[in-house]
Amino acid sequence: MGQPKNKLRTAVDLWQTRGIKFLLRTVMDSYRKEVVKFFYKYGITHLGKKFYLPIQSLQVEITTKCNLNCVFCDYVYLNTRGKNLTFNHFETILNKLPNLRQLSPQGLGEPLLHPDFFSMLETAKSRSINTYVNTNFTIFSEEKAKRLAVLVDDLVISLSGASSETYENVHRGASFEKVVENIRRFMQIKESLRQKTAEVQIKFIIINKNVQEMQKLVTLAADLGVKNICFEDLIPFKEINDLKVKEERIAKEIGMVKKIAEEKGIRRLIIHLRKKPYAINKCPWPFGRLFIDVNGGVYPCCSLGVFWGKEVPRERFRFGNIFTDDINAIWRGKKMEALRREIAQNKVPEICKEANCLYVQGIDVKE
Repeated sequence: MGQPKNKLRTAVDLWQTRGIKFLLRTVMDSYRKEVVKFFYKYGITHLGKKFYLPIQSLQVEITTKCNLNCVFCDYVYLNTRGKNLTFNHFETILNKLPNLRQLSPQGLGEPLLHPDFFSMLETAKSRSINTYVNTNFTIFSEEKAKRLAVLVDDLVISLSGASSETYENVHRGASFEKVVENIRRFMQIKESLRQKTAEVQIKFIIINKNVQEMQKLVTLAADLGVKNICFEDLIPFKEINDLKVKEERIAKEIGMVKKIAEEKGIRRLIIHLRKKPYAINKCPWPFGRLFIDVNGGVYPCCSLGVFWGKEVPRERFRFGNIFTDDINAIWRGKKMEALRREIAQNKVPEICKEANCLYVQGIDVKE
């Protein structure tokens, strides 16, 4: 008779030690950032330091190689092209960040060009880390498609044109027909494997060379079986300012875009317009996220790691190097502390004033 009671006591003890911790962790993850911001906002930094989250989300630049020369991309002006992050270095990064839950293996390069791309995804998956991949989708095979469908949680495909002429004028070096067929085939493979992961989204960067094809893009996406579309206003820097489209011109397209999307059964339509800044205190980056470049450089956010053009080298925004510096010292260091404090107080930090991000330059999200 004593054994069942012992088992019950063991179960209760496990709940008290593990179940309650799990429950608290889940609840705390939802509210912790706001609690931490409250502490920083009112100068109670010693409590802010004690409660802020470890690094849970990472964007890591696994390559600075790209097979295209897109008109709106910083890659054209990058001074460190043609380099891959080694697989050993990738594993080193993951080992140093044991609390990671989300990984985006990309920066100023095409991730599928990396020879160890799928090994990296498998490594992340083995550690229960969700993966988000942005690709031009020019590199394709049946085998790659099957592995992507299984290993990727979110797949974003850059398709900034709905005709051969426009697409190939924007994504220089790519074939419109080939990429469209790659998407069509991937959707078929995903369906055959009955994979609920690999949620596919088409991303269309709005510039003066393609704004007239926004409506056509919605019809194309529906024809391909893609139910998620994101139209995103250009992230400008000096060399590409002439590609920017006036807000009124985009506005003319939006009404019809929404109407067609509804008719075609598009599940999620996102329209990002650089119109008005979010409050800087909404920025989540210094409270749980980092960007790491191909050399191991650590940046407080992706906007400071990319989007600069040739006149502003991104290295000036680097906080350290994950291979040579203590990542915990960086994460808990004075620079990060200053960022957290100013952001929590709704002040734009000096380092962020030039950043091309939605919290500084502005974005209006319409869904």
